[in-house]
Amino acid sequence: MIDKEEKKDYIKAIHNGYYKKFGIFHTREWILKNEKIIIKDSLNKKSKAIFRLHFHPSISKEEIKKTVKSNYEMNIVTDLIAFEYNKRSKNKCSK
Repeated sequence: MIDKEEKKDYIKAIHNGYYKKFGIFHTREWILKNEKIIIKDSLNKKSKAIFRLHFHPSISKEEIKKTVKSNYEMNIVTDLIAFEYNKRSKNKCSK
């Protein structure tokens, strides 16, 4: 992480994890508003990037579809997540 901003109902973070290979900085904003979490992603240049949102393994696809609203088509797939180093578990992921 190269920069962050935190307020009571707002978090913004920027990282350069894609910079060395693609020249991209990734900014993510989390806005807490009216019992909602709004997530905004942006990149410093045009790219064919894919947004993925990972959910805890105990959350079902039905719960995700009922609760999460998106401006884009959201496909829920099974993926892997690492809660500890080199220990992966299956989880649901938006794709």
